[in-house]
Amino acid sequence: MTIKTFRAGPDGSTPQTGIPNASYTTVHGRTDFSYLGVSGFDTGGEWDNTTFTWTPQAGPVEWDFQVWAMDFGGTNANLTATVFKNGVDFQAGIGGAQVNTFVNTGSAQNSGKDVANGADTYQFKIYMTTADGLNNGWLNADPRHIWIIGRSFGT
Repeated sequence: MTIKTFRAGPDGSTPQTGIPNASYTTVHGRTDFSYLGVSGFDTGGEWDNTTFTWTPQAGPVEWDFQVWAMDFGGTNANLTATVFKNGVDFQAGIGGAQVNTFVNTGSAQNSGKDVANGADTYQFKIYMTTADGLNNGWLNADPRHIWIIGRSFGT
């Protein structure tokens, strides 16, 4: 069994802006960042830094995924960290509890397991409603707050 793992996240300086209200948006995690002692990595070459897609080897897989959204909230606030498998909504981690210290922010986490066939693809997306329902939200640039971690175990 060959274990492969990766950690993707923002670069520490460039926030991901333009997260639209009430729509799924792929999180732009990269494995080549280094910020305040936190570094990305990809031991098996399974993460694509251009399409932000994970294509693991065949066998058991597991992931952990967190987003921290800014300009989140308002009435009927929704925030999910959702994993799409082969382009289909596969598993949602529901979040959204606003943090009192940081008004109009929210976070969501998603941890899961699956069995990949070697051609399966996984994308990590955020769905949110913005504070006023009109403006775009954004993800902060800190890889300690926004991260995608995956492990594949092979067969």
